[in-house]
Amino acid sequence: MTHKLLTVFFLIIAVFSASDTASAQQTHILKGNIVNQDGKAVEYVAVGIPGSGIGAISSADGRFRLEILEGTADTLEFHHVSYLTGLVPASEYNGTDSLTVTLVPAELQEAVVLGSGAKEKTLVNKGARFPAAYGVYTPDRTGNEIGSTVKVRHRFLIKEFNFKVASNTIEECKVSLNVYRITEGIFRNIMTVPLYIDIRTTSRPVSYSAAPSATMILEPGEYFVSLAFVDCSDKSKEEWNEAKDLTGKAYMKKINENRLEFPLYFKSGYCRDTVLGEIVKSPFNMGLTVSGLEYKDK
Repeated sequence: MTHKLLTVFFLIIAVFSASDTASAQQTHILKGNIVNQDGKAVEYVAVGIPGSGIGAISSADGRFRLEILEGTADTLEFHHVSYLTGLVPASEYNGTDSLTVTLVPAELQEAVVLGSGAKEKTLVNKGARFPAAYGVYTPDRTGNEIGSTVKVRHRFLIKEFNFKVASNTIEECKVSLNVYRITEGIFRNIMTVPLYIDIRTTSRPVSYSAAPSATMILEPGEYFVSLAFVDCSDKSKEEWNEAKDLTGKAYMKKINENRLEFPLYFKSGYCRDTVLGEIVKSPFNMGLTVSGLEYKDK
């Protein structure tokens, strides 16, 4: 049990922790709405200033709330897989407490002819199980993701993602699956349509499978395949917010009441903050695998 708890705290504190630079200086609250060109809300947009510790994930109805440092001169960035990156200069958000941002759709990828000679293959293997150890998400960890890297040698068509949840006590929990191409240390999300999965509450292990919402073809290169926690019920958020000042047994009780738990596996990968762009190497992953068809040139 001690081993398990130490691993839980390692992941929450050392890997998924966000910096808290805003609390030490004078700040103002910026609230806003994110919409598309038709005026419809855009869900789960990563909003923030990379490298500043300032960031958040917008809600399902496109609303966000940020605590901005007074005098900040950096550009505010808005990232979503289906849209071009939105940029709002400091001159537009300083001195105001509300903001509406319109995102422009990204161009769809051109159709690719794959040909014949396809072979079934599992692209990402999860590795050996780390006994009695679990990765944990809590309601304040929206935007944090963990996953594995893989080198693709031949053109690959993704058919399905698979992973297992050990237990979950977070109500209305939702995660997203993401695939990034890594080029010279830069992570670029290549999904054109987001893939969200609802995770039900459970005290027992549950396996999940999900197919991409659009055709996904990986060209030869290096990729990061990950899972991110993006949303939960307002009740779970409020209960966790009340736990900020708790310690000891009271704090552990709140963790047990509000946590999404994954089995851990020995396979190196990354932990990444989708809002701030911060990346940390990890010796573990959450057992996410990818299956599909590999096409070799004749």
